[in-house]
Amino acid sequence: MSSTSGENTKLAKHESGGDGSIPYPHLLLLLRLSPDLDLPNCIIMGPMTRGRSRPNSMATVLMAEYYAQHTSASLIVSKGTFTSVVTQGWYRAPEIFLEEQSRSWKVVTDRVCEAGGRIACQLWHCRQVFHLSF
Repeated sequence: MSSTSGENTKLAKHESGGDGSIPYPHLLLLLRLSPDLDLPNCIIMGPMTRGRSRPNSMATVLMAEYYAQHTSASLIVSKGTFTSVVTQGWYRAPEIFLEEQSRSWKVVTDRVCEAGGRIACQLWHCRQVFHLSF
């Protein structure tokens, strides 16, 4: 995904306001995260835990559609995702430590990639608020 130096100043297409200006043009500049990873703009969607996983803590089609609808952000950071049973601390937040949970997230990541987006998993550890009811 390397680019030429001229691409670093290229603005993405944007609908401007009535006066023709772009309010924050620097947000539409190419963002180089590493030599191998360029993002088309500087807009990153931060995580929002919405409690939409299944009761068995697997990712859902609803989550896949939600993230796919936000692919105009150059990178999506997923909701908090637990890495083991002892890190749980939020009702109906997803997990990713079992094989079937990983497969459920693949549906989400495939849908985001099909829509032209990029997604990263926010790993979450809530040990201090752990409760057996979760």
